Amino acid sequence: MVPSSRSQARQDNGSAARRLAWVVMMKRNHAGNGPSCDGETCSTTNEGPYQTVGVRGYYLTPGTQVAVQVRRASDDRVLWQGRATAQPGGNGPAGNYSVDTGRVLCGGSSFAAPLTAYVVVRGDGGQWSPRVPIAWRSCGLV
Repeated sequence: MVPSSRSQARQDNGSAARRLAWVVMMKRNHAGNGPSCDGETCSTTNEGPYQTVGVRGYYLTPGTQVAVQVRRASDDRVLWQGRATAQPGGNGPAGNYSVDTGRVLCGGSSFAAPLTAYVVVRGDGGQWSPRVPIAWRSCGLV
């Protein structure tokens, strides 16, 4: 390996953690199941589409195991955690992953103030990515 290649590889490896976390909105559409009847009484649900907070990352070696955490900004307490495996192909070069937290998105955007939490990600037990500030609010569907 020539010195310039080593230098480029060192630079690429040094920025790897920054490529791990992109916070995105993911939509899940839920349609009503239609009426449910029990004798003379019928009921129905009418769930409309809603969005949940998801995390997506690119430029990873396919097969990389990714740990994802959402932490509260005020005290670093883990609010949610999950795992994913980088898959080949998709919307970015090399491997990519996508994980849905299942957390209903309130207030329009995961980047709408106040930013009460942050996402960190690490691949294969390496270093944690830089913090990605997000809005993490409690709300529910009625």
